[in-house]
Amino acid sequence: MNTQDNINEQNQQSVILKAVVDGDIIPIDDVEDAIFSERMIGDGYGIIPKSSIIYSPVEGMISEVAVTKHAYYIELDSGYKILIHIGENTVLLNGEGFSTQVEKGDHIAVGEQLGKVDLDFLKEKGYDVTISVIFLFDKSLSLEVDVHPQTDATAMDTIACQVTYQKAEPLN
Repeated sequence: MNTQDNINEQNQQSVILKAVVDGDIIPIDDVEDAIFSERMIGDGYGIIPKSSIIYSPVEGMISEVAVTKHAYYIELDSGYKILIHIGENTVLLNGEGFSTQVEKGDHIAVGEQLGKVDLDFLKEKGYDVTISVIFLFDKSLSLEVDVHPQTDATAMDTIACQVTYQKAEPLN
């Protein structure tokens, strides 16, 4: 019996993750970065970008923007977080090729612009440009992820993934 079978329907929540950029949505298994493809920190989807503007897939609060501008953490009302990670090992660029329009503490809506990436620059430097969109979780969280792989997804419009999870019980 897998953990998805243990989700209590009365205590579950669901979040829709929209495409963060125009591109090709792929299962997280197909992302080259093992931290994401092996679900070490969460589950979600990958997208091979065809445009450079990054949008928020959810409503929430920016809990962190990496100093190197290659990653965004968005906290949901439930307290769980979404990670948007641009490329593989792009932290080594120290922010070169990235710009951001948001900062920690900003409240954002679905489809709000987070930042921009110079895809040509990253490719010229030899970096994989795949963007990973990850629902971060605790290993004890019951989680079901339904990814919708497709080509030519439209940012802010295409549903890339639906995550259903069991709400954490309050601590007494």
